[in-house]
Amino acid sequence: MSIQVLQYEFLGPIKLSEWGPPMGELVYMIMGRDKDRFNMLYVGDCDNTDDKAFFVQHEQFKCWVERAGSDTSLYLAVFPMKDSDAKRRQTVLSRIVANYHPPCNPVNAETIRPSYNVRRTTPDDTEKKDGLDAASSTEEVEGIATPGISCPCCGSSMHKEKAVSVTSSLYRCSSCGMSDTRID
Repeated sequence: MSIQVLQYEFLGPIKLSEWGPPMGELVYMIMGRDKDRFNMLYVGDCDNTDDKAFFVQHEQFKCWVERAGSDTSLYLAVFPMKDSDAKRRQTVLSRIVANYHPPCNPVNAETIRPSYNVRRTTPDDTEKKDGLDAASSTEEVEGIATPGISCPCCGSSMHKEKAVSVTSSLYRCSSCGMSDTRID
């Protein structure tokens, strides 16, 4: 089972009490369950832990329990980001917090306004990147060359995988495999 949050596909949810270490580089989401609905309570990231009490000793655990009603109503979903650095995980974390405002995440200007990088290529740019001609990853828009879709997770090229409807398509990252739906 998985949960789609923005373009990120989280594995789970599982009961938080069923979680067991180890846990590597990932972004995790704590949710409360109310009948058939999961409510996002907190989003965080993890570098690596073998600590079984990682969540119970978390500084926001009390907030999670208060919002969920009990510790038995807490659930965990994870978005694995193998070999990612803290900056990459923080980018994903910031985008989710900025869009969903989980009640147990502290609010500050850094999490509300994530930074974005814009890359531009020109038609005569012939560098090879990821085995593709960089110029072929651009599209002409009113005579201006603009870059193709870049993965928000790792920055690699995203390629159209299939049409979802008449007006939108599913794109997948050539590097990390993340998917995103865009309007054509």
